[in-house]
Amino acid sequence: ANENHDHSDSFLAGTEIEYAFGNHRSFYDCLNNIICTLHRIYQPGVPNLPDSFRKIAGKTENHLETVYKFPQPIITYYKTREETFLKLRSIRDNIFHHGHSPDTLFKFDDGFAIAIDDQFAKQLGALNLWSEDILKPNRLGSVLPVFAYLVRDMLDAMNHLGETVLGCFQNPPTQIAAGHQVFLRSPISKHLVSLDRYLKEQWFNPRT
Repeated sequence: ANENHDHSDSFLAGTEIEYAFGNHRSFYDCLNNIICTLHRIYQPGVPNLPDSFRKIAGKTENHLETVYKFPQPIITYYKTREETFLKLRSIRDNIFHHGHSPDTLFKFDDGFAIAIDDQFAKQLGALNLWSEDILKPNRLGSVLPVFAYLVRDMLDAMNHLGETVLGCFQNPPTQIAAGHQVFLRSPISKHLVSLDRYLKEQWFNPRT
């Protein structure tokens, strides 16, 4: 491991981690825009809503109810997702505004690793991504669970919002094709259904 002097793939992996945290924050803002668009349709006359998930989630429940006129399920949605969102957004802000990018990455046959006691990885401590029994020597942890955690949180947030919206607006838009289901195929689908495995096992050799 780490015998190749070409470190470009390690730099690429580090950059992808930075982008992943940026995408996570942007994804939540997209969900916020969906809520705001629907709310203007079903609650005409409400004040202009912030285009930031953080700015709305940071308001008190009373403010969300009395000023923004949100139904209780939407209020619960914001407050349920607020804590994890703020933790990950803080890491994103440290990357983009304070230069706290991932420290040196180490390349192994079964994945890239990061020293979990380094500055960047310490920010992830509250997420409990790494267990001691699967760390490599010198307390190196796989970067795979970092990606898996972010993607799973986005999928959970999306599904949670879908369930919430269906339960709190009267006369929702009619289905485009009632009685039909849409199936999507993609080269990354196998990874989306393997997120729990990635979080648990963490090390994979793509050649085996």
